[in-house]
Amino acid sequence: MTRRSISIVVAATTVAVAMCAVAPAGATTPPYTMQKHVYGKRYCEMAAVFLEGQGLKVDIYNSFNQSTCPTSLWNSAITGSAMNAAKTALGAIAIATNGPRWWSFDEIGGVMAPQVVKFGNLGLQHAAVLHFAGLAQPPAFTEFQVIRTSTWVWNKGTYVRVLTSPAGRKFIMQSWTTQVSTKVTASKVNTLATGAHPLLTLPAGWKYKAYKATKKVTVVAPGTMQLVQDNLKNVYSRLP
Repeated sequence: MTRRSISIVVAATTVAVAMCAVAPAGATTPPYTMQKHVYGKRYCEMAAVFLEGQGLKVDIYNSFNQSTCPTSLWNSAITGSAMNAAKTALGAIAIATNGPRWWSFDEIGGVMAPQVVKFGNLGLQHAAVLHFAGLAQPPAFTEFQVIRTSTWVWNKGTYVRVLTSPAGRKFIMQSWTTQVSTKVTASKVNTLATGAHPLLTLPAGWKYKAYKATKKVTVVAPGTMQLVQDNLKNVYSRLP
């Protein structure tokens, strides 16, 4: 198992579980809360990876309730020394990075456990625990499932970005990122699939559309959620 293969798995899924914490055994479960005015908020994540049988257990740490993950703090977190220190402190086999990212909805609901870990000078709050049977990353535009209990709200008038599969399944953008291309900005995220040189590489039959919501859109994950990631590592949740 290489560090690259571990990082690929984590990068493909950590963004899908923010605000879906798993409390330690015996701990009091934190309350489920809704947070408003989060559209365009920047956040980052780090993932501590552990071997678990033939698969992996991944602890996710998220900056959302701690800071906006400013560049200086993020840079301090992703240095080799900071990641090695966190790996040793947590007893992990690897630390993977995921960010920066920006939320594309107005409200998010879920729970966040109280644990906070320092990665360099960046404080990150324990956000979730994931379990994987294998190490392979689902290819871009391939539907996959994660375990989580969360709520997302797009208010009337907010831009929504929707991927539609050849089978007619629709997926609404949850977050965008500059990990693959720094051209993915708030002002350009609506036009990722247009122009002479579109940033999105849509497979045959897939469509991308951005438009203002004509009414409030609410997506609820009652325990599991189907997701898709595009070739830019932007993440989309399946619409009911």
